[in-house]
Amino acid sequence: MLGVRKSEIPMTALVKAYQGQPKTRIDCYKIYADKSVNLEYFVGRFYRGRLFRIERALISRFTGHPSSDKQLNDLLSATSKTFSAWTQSARNENQLIMCDYQGRTCSWFMVEPLDEGTSLYFGTVLKPTQYFKGLEWLSKPIFTLFLPAHGLYSRLLLGAAAKG
Repeated sequence: MLGVRKSEIPMTALVKAYQGQPKTRIDCYKIYADKSVNLEYFVGRFYRGRLFRIERALISRFTGHPSSDKQLNDLLSATSKTFSAWTQSARNENQLIMCDYQGRTCSWFMVEPLDEGTSLYFGTVLKPTQYFKGLEWLSKPIFTLFLPAHGLYSRLLLGAAAKG
């Protein structure tokens, strides 16, 4: 996690399309890798990481959306747009946005080649939803309590992906 820091969203970020949407929150974290890293390598390291494998298992068990390394390889090689509970919503040479099957969150990955090394970005788009029908007043306090844990988890995932 050392070296991971909160960052402004770059001007060229595909995730900028979500900015300005009502009640939508976007975070952005950045780390420097001292080598050249392409998008496929970065996303592969992220989704294959030890910590994220736990999330993959939980998603499979509780949502019925299993994941496999073959699915991931197909996504990385652009022969598929799905991986477990996510579907690709946007992609270019240096960026990927994956949205969950319920439309509540999107994960965003970006590599920014530098003269020496690469900046790696990871962010999450959290969209407004009706989690607590009839108890909407609970949404904001629970969401506010969740954010620090989400930020820590995002930094841990990005740091682990950058180590490879």
